[in-house]
Amino acid sequence: MVIPVDRQQNRRIRGRRQEKTFVAGHVCAASLFSRSLRESDESKLRLKAFAGNLLSRVSALIKWNKLLTSRLQAQVEQLDRLNRLRKFLSPQVAEVVISNDQELTPSCRREISALFCDLRGFTALSDNAPPEAVLDVLRVYHQAMGEQIDEFNGTIEHRAGDGIMVMFNAPLPCKDPAMEAVRLAIAMRTRMRGLTREWRKLGYELGFGVGVSLGYATLTTVGSEGRLDYVANGRAVNLASRLCDEATDGQILLSEPAYGAVKERVETDCVGDLTLKGFGHPVKAFDVVGLSRRDSSARRPEGYQDHARDNQESAPQLKWSQWLPEEEIRSD
Repeated sequence: MVIPVDRQQNRRIRGRRQEKTFVAGHVCAASLFSRSLRESDESKLRLKAFAGNLLSRVSALIKWNKLLTSRLQAQVEQLDRLNRLRKFLSPQVAEVVISNDQELTPSCRREISALFCDLRGFTALSDNAPPEAVLDVLRVYHQAMGEQIDEFNGTIEHRAGDGIMVMFNAPLPCKDPAMEAVRLAIAMRTRMRGLTREWRKLGYELGFGVGVSLGYATLTTVGSEGRLDYVANGRAVNLASRLCDEATDGQILLSEPAYGAVKERVETDCVGDLTLKGFGHPVKAFDVVGLSRRDSSARRPEGYQDHARDNQESAPQLKWSQWLPEEEIRSD
């Protein structure tokens, strides 16, 4: 059978087209494969870059976490130091010590003003009143005196029963320690007049006395591991304690050095020479009547009244029931 020329030519044309289509398909497939390889390489590069960035961020996060942990630990230590200092200092003074990163000096000698105060008649009260009543009296007393000490930035050296010792110019410097001690003593006396008046209504004959001295003392920390106290030792401390023992209700007795430091700003009466236990020679003492007009205008403690007027004018009435319910005091 003879195929016409036209049909043979058409077959050849279709064959060439199929061949071209086959080649084109392979070329397209090769092109797609090549592009896939390029995209795969780019993906690997992007993944590698992402992994590197992620590692960098993780490393930065670890460093930041360490920094936060370190800062938190420092804050915890600072709070611990602050809580320890609050045993001796008013809150605002303790904050100053912490912010200045100061430590209590292990041992030094410095001129300080020492103030001792306690209750007159407390021993008799302890013998005759129920223990719960005595503790309530102490609670109110120390609360009131602690507030005054904080106001005047005094350093509490110790508390023992009804006795309190306060220092000025230790551990932080004070420009005028004797005067600050006198101002505190006057504020204490004013506050205590109201308290003792209310105690007497309940049948408790209590009074309040203060001794203030100025002189050099050795300051150091004593105690055992885990519990240290900041203490002062010296003639000035002993003298303030003995003057407090001699003070009658309402008296603030000054030693001669303390009087010399404040005499231009304080009204006093000369008590004369006192024979004090532990001192070989009589000691001259002065009773604080009140602040002079010049000092009163410069700084007058809140609620301050002149010593002479206090004996005539009534002290502010206190809401005693908020602190010491009468029925609780009188109960056995």
